Amino acid sequence: PIFGQFERLPHTQAVLSDLEEGEFDRSLKFLRADLEKRERLFRSLAVSSYTDYLHLMYKRNEKPKYPELLIVVDEFKMLTDQFPQSMNELMRVATIGRSLGVHLLLSTQKPRGNVSSDITSNIGTTLCLRVASSAESISVIDSDLAAKIPLSSPGAGYIKYSDGSLIPFQSLYIDSPRKPPEQAACSLSILGTGISSKTLIPESA
Repeated sequence: PIFGQFERLPHTQAVLSDLEEGEFDRSLKFLRADLEKRERLFRSLAVSSYTDYLHLMYKRNEKPKYPELLIVVDEFKMLTDQFPQSMNELMRVATIGRSLGVHLLLSTQKPRGNVSSDITSNIGTTLCLRVASSAESISVIDSDLAAKIPLSSPGAGYIKYSDGSLIPFQSLYIDSPRKPPEQAACSLSILGTGISSKTLIPESA
């Protein structure tokens, strides 16, 4: 139900839930076709990355034909249980899509045993919130640090980059309806720099 809220946003292509086989197959066909079209376009323009493509469009004063596409899979273990062939397709998207402006975000509440070496090798950046055991933390970020995050720090976690470096982060945590606009504010801190700011949230936000 929570993802249904995103369906109303203008940049949302589709929200799929409780997938049926036909619906899932249509989604995969769309992704395959989209990747192939992007590959043909990039070859014709002699560009090798999405960044180069954007720079070229900017120089030509043209609007990009293909926007960046973010594919979010909530609880991918359930998806692969229902559609075992899906992970191969998603890994292809992760491998080919990164240079074409297509990005894949996989999430799971139970990482242990579900984050395979194939996933690890094809996913460049990994985010891990607090987990229940050291084994789960190690399976995601090769460290037990995420299991040591205290209960008193909801939303805290670690980012693991492709070079193996670990960076702590604090995500947003919302546990009640938004305050009235005159009281609402957003605090932003850049970890490790000491830089922080507080910005009022307008009523239309």
